[in-house]
Amino acid sequence: MSTLDDSMFVNADTLVALQIMGSECHPNSQMQGPDKSKSAAKKNLSVYGLLKSLASTSQGQTRLLQLLLRPSIDLDVIRERHQAIAAVLQPENSHVKRSIARLIKKALNIKNTLVNLRRGVDLPARIKHVNRSVWMILSKFARAAIGLRESVLLLDNGQDLPLVRKVGNTSTSAVSRLVLSY
Repeated sequence: MSTLDDSMFVNADTLVALQIMGSECHPNSQMQGPDKSKSAAKKNLSVYGLLKSLASTSQGQTRLLQLLLRPSIDLDVIRERHQAIAAVLQPENSHVKRSIARLIKKALNIKNTLVNLRRGVDLPARIKHVNRSVWMILSKFARAAIGLRESVLLLDNGQDLPLVRKVGNTSTSAVSRLVLSY
């Protein structure tokens, strides 16, 4: 759950003025059309358009959009984010950064899976493969989450980061034995 207490309200005019969202018309008049969803607008010139390709999952793209539309005004949160980014961008952490990126790509969209789990559906109607069952996706997600935790703990000069302390304080031994034995 997130609250809007520590978030800045950004209206539509501000989003357009700062080019956070929005698109420009394509300079080629042949590419413009009445249907904005099918026209070839230059959407990649906004901040979201430039950063969207860095989010490798649909969950990441949704979270990026939330962060851009409701930026935090909590100075502690902003400092924690800056410290985490600075630690990950250090040259000695390049191998950890690649590992984290690879593991994030493996973490499938868990939101739809949890919806199916609440409904009691193991195999959605459109999916016929056992590899894509709710329980297999949960298992793959848990494996990726455990791998992410282990990768974050390997960051050099990152042990003082609040993010690493939060991840390090959680115990996953029982969960990891359960997931890895599946």
